[in-house]
Amino acid sequence: MYLIPNILAKKTAKSVGEIKTQLNEESKNWIKENNINLRKESERLRYYKYLEKKSFKVIWNNLIETIKYTINRTLHFLLFDPFRHVYYFYKYSLSDQDSFLKTDDHKKNIPIRIFYSLILYSLAIIGLFKMFKEKKNNGLILFLILSIIYFITVSSWTGNNRYNIPNLIFMSFFIVEGFKFMINKFMK
Repeated sequence: MYLIPNILAKKTAKSVGEIKTQLNEESKNWIKENNINLRKESERLRYYKYLEKKSFKVIWNNLIETIKYTINRTLHFLLFDPFRHVYYFYKYSLSDQDSFLKTDDHKKNIPIRIFYSLILYSLAIIGLFKMFKEKKNNGLILFLILSIIYFITVSSWTGNNRYNIPNLIFMSFFIVEGFKFMINKFMK
């Protein structure tokens, strides 16, 4: 739903919407040709296996484009967006996500989002090093790092930064330690 249509849209001159429609038609035809009853779990699993095989074929046949797209989307994912609820959910409908990304509201907030994200990541890195240096809560540090890596691995390729919000919870431990370190440094 996210990756394959975008890769195929980059390869062809079609829009993501056209590709999604085309893929849905191909899937419907495959279901008809193979007499798949989606109410039966075993046949639903066959259908999902078909989609998986088809997806991997597109990925492998367009490996460079897939890697470029994934890196680009991961960078978007890593930018926190404190304005999302103000602009996106308040002014735009959920179905207008692609059109929202082309608006002036979105574009003018990118430098602010980069600055905001850099502050959070900087404080988190400082706090992480401080916690490592003090050798306290090593189990907690490991759990937090693995949790952050998990969310990045599972969701980053979508490029949707709202899926990065759980990482703020895990990063908050490091951010607080970094903030305390910076305050103490400037107070001295």
